[in-house]
Amino acid sequence: GDGGLTKKQAEALLPKIVIEEEKSQEEKQKEYSALEGMTAEEKRIYKAQNTDFYEYAKSYLEARKGSELHLSSYLAYQNQNDARVKRFFHGKYKVKDVTYSVLQDFFNEFNQEGCARSTKTRYKAFLKLVIDDAVTKDVMPSNPIEKFPKGTFGKSDFKAKTFKAHEIDDFLPALMDSDDVIGKLVAITFY
Repeated sequence: GDGGLTKKQAEALLPKIVIEEEKSQEEKQKEYSALEGMTAEEKRIYKAQNTDFYEYAKSYLEARKGSELHLSSYLAYQNQNDARVKRFFHGKYKVKDVTYSVLQDFFNEFNQEGCARSTKTRYKAFLKLVIDDAVTKDVMPSNPIEKFPKGTFGKSDFKAKTFKAHEIDDFLPALMDSDDVIGKLVAITFY
């Protein structure tokens, strides 16, 4: 057919596909059994708890796009969610599985990659919003990210360096000769 497989290759894949389908059906049956006898509210909570955490965060953002989140915030959070959150959580952690220890593992990856403190702080803020939403909706009992004390990621790694007088003297003529408005403003600032 159009799958690019020969008949022999397709027949070889058939047992694997059958096993995957049986697994899927068993999982669906377990979910139906678990939902049986629950109220509508209990079903909503159960489904939310068993949602992939990345998908939950994605739906959180979509629900607040434009109303609670300005476009710039939405885009920044969406980038965070589609980058590191997706890579770490997607397919591995459901909402109910996100604990303090899971979050520690998430932030430890930042340390291994040498990320700046500000990057970790931005991700912490985003995850706090998402998990606070889950707590508000009774999907999680508490927000494990609140167990991280303030300043968890250390002091700022930013070190300001000021110009020395001779550096300003060397730089100023170039700024004054420039047609750039910003250059002129920097020159005024130096004065």
